[in-house]
Amino acid sequence: MKYHIWYGVFLLINTLLLAPAMAENSDKPAPPGLFERSLAYVYVHDPKLQAQREELRILDERVSQANAGFRPSLSANLEEGRQRIKLENQRWQYGADRNTALVATQPVFSGFGTQAERNAARERVQAGRAALLATEQEVLFSAIIAWMEVCEKKSIYFLSQDNVAAMKKFLGATTERYRAGDGTTTDISLAQSRLAEAEARAALAEADTQVAIATFERDTGMQPIHVEFPLPPEPLPTTLEEASNSARANPDLIQAQHAEIATGHDIGKAASSLWPSVYVRGSLSEERSSVLNLGTLRDDALTVNVSLPLYQGGAEYSRIREAKIAREKSRFNTMDGKPSNTAPITVPMWHNLTKIR
Repeated sequence: MKYHIWYGVFLLINTLLLAPAMAENSDKPAPPGLFERSLAYVYVHDPKLQAQREELRILDERVSQANAGFRPSLSANLEEGRQRIKLENQRWQYGADRNTALVATQPVFSGFGTQAERNAARERVQAGRAALLATEQEVLFSAIIAWMEVCEKKSIYFLSQDNVAAMKKFLGATTERYRAGDGTTTDISLAQSRLAEAEARAALAEADTQVAIATFERDTGMQPIHVEFPLPPEPLPTTLEEASNSARANPDLIQAQHAEIATGHDIGKAASSLWPSVYVRGSLSEERSSVLNLGTLRDDALTVNVSLPLYQGGAEYSRIREAKIAREKSRFNTMDGKPSNTAPITVPMWHNLTKIR
Protein backbone atom coordinates (compact mmCIF):
# COMPACT_ATOMS: atom_id res chain seq x y z
CA MET A 1 0.00 0.00 0.00
CA LYS A 2 2.77 2.45 0.96
CA TYR A 3 4.68 1.59 -2.21
CA HIS A 4 1.99 2.58 -4.66
CA ILE A 5 1.03 5.74 -2.73
CA TRP A 6 4.57 7.12 -2.78
CA TYR A 7 5.02 5.87 -6.31
CA GLY A 8 1.91 7.85 -7.29
CA VAL A 9 3.23 11.03 -5.64
CA PHE A 10 6.32 11.14 -7.82
CA LEU A 11 4.56 9.82 -10.90
CA LEU A 12 2.31 12.85 -10.68
CA ILE A 13 5.24 15.17 -11.43
CA ASN A 14 5.73 13.72 -14.91
CA THR A 15 1.99 13.45 -15.45
CA LEU A 16 1.50 17.19 -15.06
CA LEU A 17 4.03 17.76 -17.82
CA LEU A 18 2.50 15.20 -20.18
CA ALA A 19 -1.19 15.87 -19.61
CA PRO A 20 -1.55 19.16 -21.60
CA ALA A 21 -0.03 17.58 -24.71
CA MET A 22 -2.13 14.43 -24.38
CA ALA A 23 -5.28 16.45 -23.78
CA GLU A 24 -5.35 17.61 -27.40
CA ASN A 25 -6.37 14.10 -28.49
CA SER A 26 -8.80 13.40 -25.66
CA ASP A 27 -12.09 14.77 -27.01
CA LYS A 28 -13.47 11.23 -26.85
CA PRO A 29 -13.09 8.79 -23.97
CA ALA A 30 -9.64 7.27 -24.22
CA PRO A 31 -9.20 3.52 -24.81
CA PRO A 32 -9.50 1.87 -21.38
CA GLY A 33 -6.32 0.46 -19.91
CA LEU A 34 -4.01 3.17 -21.25
CA PHE A 35 -2.64 4.98 -18.24
CA GLU A 36 -1.51 8.26 -19.82
CA ARG A 37 -4.67 8.72 -21.88
CA SER A 38 -6.80 8.05 -18.83
CA LEU A 39 -5.04 10.87 -17.01
CA ALA A 40 -5.39 13.16 -20.04
CA TYR A 41 -9.13 12.49 -20.13
CA VAL A 42 -9.38 13.37 -16.43
CA TYR A 43 -7.27 16.50 -17.00
CA VAL A 44 -9.70 17.79 -19.64
CA HIS A 45 -13.09 16.69 -18.32
CA ASP A 46 -12.90 16.62 -14.52
CA PRO A 47 -15.64 18.97 -13.13
CA LYS A 48 -13.47 20.18 -10.25
CA LEU A 49 -10.75 21.24 -12.67
CA GLN A 50 -13.27 22.88 -14.97
CA ALA A 51 -14.67 24.89 -12.05
CA GLN A 52 -11.18 26.04 -11.04
CA ARG A 53 -10.43 27.14 -14.61
CA GLU A 54 -13.62 29.21 -14.64
CA GLU A 55 -12.60 30.74 -11.30
CA LEU A 56 -9.31 31.82 -12.89
CA ARG A 57 -11.22 33.46 -15.76
CA ILE A 58 -13.24 35.39 -13.19
CA LEU A 59 -10.03 36.69 -11.61
CA ASP A 60 -8.75 37.72 -15.06
CA GLU A 61 -11.88 39.79 -15.60
CA ARG A 62 -11.32 41.62 -12.33
CA VAL A 63 -8.05 42.98 -13.69
CA SER A 64 -9.97 44.49 -16.62
CA GLN A 65 -12.51 45.92 -14.19
CA ALA A 66 -9.73 47.54 -12.16
CA ASN A 67 -8.09 49.00 -15.28
CA ALA A 68 -11.40 50.65 -16.17
CA GLY A 69 -10.85 53.01 -13.25
CA PHE A 70 -8.07 54.75 -15.22
CA ARG A 71 -10.15 55.31 -18.35
CA PRO A 72 -12.62 58.09 -19.17
CA SER A 73 -16.37 57.56 -19.28
CA LEU A 74 -18.69 59.01 -21.90
CA SER A 75 -22.47 59.24 -21.73
CA ALA A 76 -25.22 60.74 -23.88
CA ASN A 77 -28.62 61.87 -22.56
CA LEU A 78 -31.84 62.66 -24.38
CA GLU A 79 -35.06 64.07 -22.91
CA GLU A 80 -38.11 64.84 -25.02
CA GLY A 81 -41.71 65.58 -24.06
CA ARG A 82 -44.34 68.20 -23.35
CA GLN A 83 -43.97 71.12 -20.95
CA ARG A 84 -46.25 73.74 -19.50
CA ILE A 85 -45.39 76.97 -17.73
CA LYS A 86 -47.68 79.41 -15.88
CA LEU A 87 -46.59 82.93 -15.06
CA GLU A 88 -48.37 85.05 -12.51
CA ASN A 89 -51.70 86.40 -13.70
CA GLN A 90 -51.33 84.59 -17.02
CA ARG A 91 -52.72 81.46 -18.58
CA TRP A 92 -50.82 78.18 -18.87
CA GLN A 93 -48.38 78.05 -21.75
CA TYR A 94 -47.88 74.65 -23.48
CA GLY A 95 -45.14 73.50 -25.83
CA ALA A 96 -42.66 70.80 -26.83
CA ASP A 97 -39.43 70.37 -24.90
CA ARG A 98 -36.26 68.55 -26.02
CA ASN A 99 -32.92 68.32 -24.15
CA THR A 100 -29.74 66.61 -25.36
CA ALA A 101 -26.40 66.32 -23.58
CA LEU A 102 -23.02 64.69 -24.04
CA VAL A 103 -20.87 64.27 -20.90
CA ALA A 104 -17.29 63.00 -20.62
CA THR A 105 -15.50 62.34 -17.31
CA GLN A 106 -11.79 61.56 -16.82
CA PRO A 107 -10.54 60.44 -13.38
CA VAL A 108 -7.32 62.21 -12.38
CA PHE A 109 -6.70 61.17 -8.78
CA SER A 110 -8.55 58.67 -6.59
CA GLY A 111 -6.30 58.45 -3.55
CA PHE A 112 -4.19 55.75 -5.22
CA GLY A 113 -7.16 53.41 -4.84
CA THR A 114 -7.35 52.48 -8.51
CA GLN A 115 -3.67 51.51 -8.61
CA ALA A 116 -4.07 49.43 -5.45
CA GLU A 117 -7.16 47.70 -6.84
CA ARG A 118 -5.36 46.84 -10.08
CA ASN A 119 -2.28 45.51 -8.27
CA ALA A 120 -4.43 43.40 -5.95
CA ALA A 121 -6.31 41.95 -8.92
CA ARG A 122 -3.06 41.03 -10.67
CA GLU A 123 -1.74 39.28 -7.55
CA ARG A 124 -4.98 37.34 -7.22
CA VAL A 125 -4.62 36.17 -10.80
CA GLN A 126 -1.21 34.76 -9.89
CA ALA A 127 -2.72 33.15 -6.81
CA GLY A 128 -5.51 31.71 -8.95
CA ARG A 129 -2.98 30.15 -11.33
CA ALA A 130 -1.22 28.50 -8.40
CA ALA A 131 -4.60 27.30 -7.08
CA LEU A 132 -5.36 25.77 -10.48
CA LEU A 133 -2.03 23.95 -10.45
CA ALA A 134 -2.75 22.65 -6.94
CA THR A 135 -6.16 21.40 -8.09
CA GLU A 136 -4.58 19.70 -11.09
CA GLN A 137 -2.16 17.90 -8.79
CA GLU A 138 -4.96 16.87 -6.45
CA VAL A 139 -7.23 15.54 -9.20
CA LEU A 140 -4.48 13.71 -11.09
CA PHE A 141 -3.06 12.33 -7.86
CA SER A 142 -6.47 10.86 -6.99
CA ALA A 143 -6.66 9.29 -10.46
CA ILE A 144 -3.14 7.85 -10.12
CA ILE A 145 -3.88 6.35 -6.72
CA ALA A 146 -7.14 4.89 -8.04
CA TRP A 147 -5.25 3.33 -10.98
CA MET A 148 -2.55 1.90 -8.73
CA GLU A 149 -5.21 0.52 -6.38
CA VAL A 150 -6.81 -1.34 -9.29
CA CYS A 151 -3.43 -2.71 -10.38
CA GLU A 152 -2.60 -3.84 -6.84
CA LYS A 153 -5.98 -5.40 -6.08
CA LYS A 154 -6.11 -7.23 -9.40
CA SER A 155 -2.62 -8.60 -8.84
CA ILE A 156 -3.61 -9.82 -5.39
CA TYR A 157 -6.77 -11.37 -6.84
CA PHE A 158 -4.82 -13.29 -9.50
CA LEU A 159 -2.35 -14.50 -6.87
CA SER A 160 -5.21 -15.64 -4.65
CA GLN A 161 -6.71 -17.58 -7.56
CA ASP A 162 -3.36 -19.28 -8.10
CA ASN A 163 -3.27 -20.06 -4.41
CA VAL A 164 -6.74 -21.64 -4.57
CA ALA A 165 -5.64 -23.80 -7.49
CA ALA A 166 -2.52 -24.86 -5.57
CA MET A 167 -4.56 -25.71 -2.48
CA LYS A 168 -6.93 -27.82 -4.58
CA LYS A 169 -3.97 -29.77 -5.95
CA PHE A 170 -2.59 -30.13 -2.42
CA LEU A 171 -5.93 -31.46 -1.19
CA GLY A 172 -6.05 -33.93 -4.07
CA ALA A 173 -2.52 -35.13 -3.35
CA THR A 174 -3.30 -35.47 0.36
CA THR A 175 -6.40 -37.49 -0.44
CA GLU A 176 -4.40 -39.82 -2.70
CA ARG A 177 -1.80 -40.38 0.03
CA TYR A 178 -4.58 -41.18 2.50
CA ARG A 179 -6.04 -43.74 0.14
CA ALA A 180 -2.61 -45.24 -0.26
CA GLY A 181 -2.31 -45.54 3.51
CA ASP A 182 0.34 -42.77 3.81
CA GLY A 183 -1.83 -40.19 5.55
CA THR A 184 -4.49 -39.53 8.13
CA THR A 185 -7.85 -37.84 8.26
CA THR A 186 -6.13 -35.00 10.09
CA ASP A 187 -3.99 -34.33 7.03
CA ILE A 188 -7.13 -34.19 4.88
CA SER A 189 -8.85 -31.84 7.34
CA LEU A 190 -5.82 -29.53 7.36
CA ALA A 191 -5.74 -29.49 3.54
CA GLN A 192 -9.47 -28.72 3.42
CA SER A 193 -8.97 -25.94 5.97
CA ARG A 194 -6.19 -24.41 3.90
CA LEU A 195 -8.34 -24.59 0.77
CA ALA A 196 -11.24 -22.90 2.55
CA GLU A 197 -8.90 -20.17 3.81
CA ALA A 198 -7.51 -19.66 0.27
CA GLU A 199 -11.04 -19.44 -1.16
CA ALA A 200 -12.01 -16.88 1.52
CA ARG A 201 -8.95 -14.79 0.71
CA ALA A 202 -9.80 -15.02 -3.00
CA ALA A 203 -13.35 -13.85 -2.32
CA LEU A 204 -12.02 -10.94 -0.26
CA ALA A 205 -9.52 -10.05 -3.00
CA GLU A 206 -12.32 -10.10 -5.60
CA ALA A 207 -14.42 -7.75 -3.44
CA ASP A 208 -11.45 -5.40 -2.96
CA THR A 209 -10.89 -5.41 -6.72
CA GLN A 210 -14.51 -4.40 -7.37
CA VAL A 211 -14.21 -1.59 -4.80
CA ALA A 212 -11.01 -0.34 -6.47
CA ILE A 213 -12.67 -0.44 -9.90
CA ALA A 214 -15.68 1.50 -8.59
CA THR A 215 -13.36 4.10 -7.05
CA PHE A 216 -11.50 4.51 -10.32
CA GLU A 217 -14.75 4.93 -12.26
CA ARG A 218 -15.89 7.53 -9.74
CA ASP A 219 -12.64 9.52 -9.98
CA THR A 220 -12.15 9.30 -13.75
CA GLY A 221 -15.51 8.43 -15.30
CA MET A 222 -13.87 5.52 -17.16
CA GLN A 223 -13.82 1.76 -16.72
CA PRO A 224 -10.36 0.25 -16.16
CA ILE A 225 -9.68 -2.62 -18.54
CA HIS A 226 -6.30 -4.25 -19.21
CA VAL A 227 -4.67 -2.25 -16.42
CA GLU A 228 -0.99 -2.69 -15.69
CA PHE A 229 1.62 -0.96 -13.55
CA PRO A 230 3.09 2.05 -15.43
CA LEU A 231 6.81 2.60 -15.78
CA PRO A 232 8.50 4.58 -12.99
CA PRO A 233 8.70 8.31 -13.74
CA GLU A 234 12.08 9.88 -14.36
CA PRO A 235 13.91 11.82 -13.15
CA LEU A 236 13.18 11.54 -9.44
CA PRO A 237 15.15 13.47 -6.78
CA THR A 238 18.46 11.81 -6.01
CA THR A 239 19.17 13.65 -2.75
CA LEU A 240 17.16 15.06 0.13
CA GLU A 241 18.28 18.54 -0.87
CA GLU A 242 16.75 18.13 -4.33
CA ALA A 243 13.50 16.91 -2.78
CA SER A 244 13.46 19.93 -0.44
CA ASN A 245 14.05 22.30 -3.36
CA SER A 246 11.13 20.72 -5.20
CA ALA A 247 8.93 21.32 -2.17
CA ARG A 248 9.63 25.08 -2.44
CA ALA A 249 7.67 25.07 -5.72
CA ASN A 250 4.56 23.95 -3.82
CA PRO A 251 1.61 25.69 -5.54
CA ASP A 252 -0.21 26.08 -2.22
CA LEU A 253 2.73 28.12 -0.92
CA ILE A 254 2.85 30.21 -4.11
CA GLN A 255 -0.87 30.86 -3.83
CA ALA A 256 -0.51 31.98 -0.21
CA GLN A 257 2.37 34.32 -1.08
CA HIS A 258 0.44 36.10 -3.84
CA ALA A 259 -2.70 36.25 -1.68
CA GLU A 260 -0.66 37.93 1.07
CA ILE A 261 0.63 40.58 -1.37
CA ALA A 262 -2.93 41.14 -2.65
CA THR A 263 -4.24 41.79 0.85
CA GLY A 264 -1.51 44.40 1.29
CA HIS A 265 -2.87 46.25 -1.76
CA ASP A 266 -6.38 45.92 -0.31
CA ILE A 267 -5.23 48.13 2.57
CA GLY A 268 -4.26 50.82 0.07
CA LYS A 269 -7.63 50.49 -1.64
CA ALA A 270 -9.46 50.90 1.67
CA ALA A 271 -7.29 53.88 2.69
CA SER A 272 -8.02 55.68 -0.58
CA SER A 273 -11.42 56.66 0.78
CA LEU A 274 -9.64 59.10 3.13
CA TRP A 275 -8.01 60.97 0.24
CA PRO A 276 -9.62 63.61 -1.97
CA SER A 277 -10.70 62.60 -5.45
CA VAL A 278 -10.13 64.68 -8.57
CA TYR A 279 -11.71 64.32 -11.98
CA VAL A 280 -12.21 66.45 -15.11
CA ARG A 281 -15.71 66.78 -16.56
CA GLY A 282 -16.65 68.12 -19.96
CA SER A 283 -20.21 68.53 -21.25
CA LEU A 284 -22.13 69.72 -24.29
CA SER A 285 -25.88 70.34 -24.06
CA GLU A 286 -28.70 71.74 -26.10
CA GLU A 287 -32.24 72.59 -24.98
CA ARG A 288 -35.12 73.36 -27.31
CA SER A 289 -38.46 74.62 -25.99
CA SER A 290 -41.39 76.19 -27.79
CA VAL A 291 -42.85 77.47 -24.53
CA LEU A 292 -42.64 81.26 -24.27
CA ASN A 293 -40.75 81.21 -27.59
CA LEU A 294 -37.45 80.53 -25.86
CA GLY A 295 -35.96 78.87 -28.95
CA THR A 296 -32.69 76.91 -28.61
CA LEU A 297 -30.27 77.17 -25.70
CA ARG A 298 -26.79 75.69 -26.13
CA ASP A 299 -24.23 75.18 -23.37
CA ASP A 300 -20.76 73.66 -23.03
CA ALA A 301 -18.55 73.39 -19.96
CA LEU A 302 -15.16 72.04 -18.87
CA THR A 303 -14.65 71.74 -15.13
CA VAL A 304 -12.19 70.29 -12.65
CA ASN A 305 -13.98 68.68 -9.71
CA VAL A 306 -12.40 68.00 -6.32
CA SER A 307 -14.19 66.01 -3.64
CA LEU A 308 -12.77 65.97 -0.12
CA PRO A 309 -14.32 63.49 2.37
CA LEU A 310 -14.84 65.02 5.81
CA TYR A 311 -16.95 62.50 7.69
CA GLN A 312 -18.31 59.17 6.45
CA GLY A 313 -19.68 57.63 9.62
CA GLY A 314 -16.47 55.78 10.49
CA ALA A 315 -17.03 52.97 8.01
CA GLU A 316 -13.84 53.81 6.10
CA TYR A 317 -11.69 53.24 9.20
CA SER A 318 -13.42 49.94 9.84
CA ARG A 319 -12.65 48.82 6.28
CA ILE A 320 -8.98 49.72 6.78
CA ARG A 321 -8.82 47.71 10.02
CA GLU A 322 -10.54 44.78 8.31
CA ALA A 323 -8.00 44.86 5.46
CA LYS A 324 -5.11 44.87 7.94
CA ILE A 325 -6.55 41.87 9.77
CA ALA A 326 -6.94 40.04 6.46
CA ARG A 327 -3.29 40.74 5.66
CA GLU A 328 -2.19 39.27 8.99
CA LYS A 329 -4.26 36.19 8.33
CA SER A 330 -2.66 35.78 4.90
CA ARG A 331 0.79 36.25 6.42
CA PHE A 332 0.19 33.37 8.83
CA ASN A 333 -1.08 31.20 5.97
CA THR A 334 2.16 31.89 4.10
CA MET A 335 4.27 31.08 7.16
CA ASP A 336 2.43 27.77 7.55
CA GLY A 337 3.36 26.72 4.03
CA LYS A 338 7.03 27.74 4.03
CA PRO A 339 9.67 25.03 3.45
CA SER A 340 10.78 25.22 7.10
CA ASN A 341 7.30 24.07 8.10
CA THR A 342 6.98 21.44 5.37
CA ALA A 343 10.27 19.73 6.31
CA PRO A 344 8.49 17.30 8.70
CA ILE A 345 6.54 16.11 5.64
CA THR A 346 9.32 16.22 3.04
CA VAL A 347 11.85 14.23 5.07
CA PRO A 348 9.59 11.20 5.72
CA MET A 349 8.52 11.22 2.06
CA TRP A 350 12.16 11.17 1.00
CA HIS A 351 13.00 8.23 3.27
CA ASN A 352 9.96 6.32 2.00
CA LEU A 353 11.17 6.89 -1.57
CA THR A 354 14.63 5.57 -0.73
CA LYS A 355 13.08 2.47 0.84
CA ILE A 356 11.08 1.51 -2.26
CA ARG A 357 13.92 2.08 -4.72
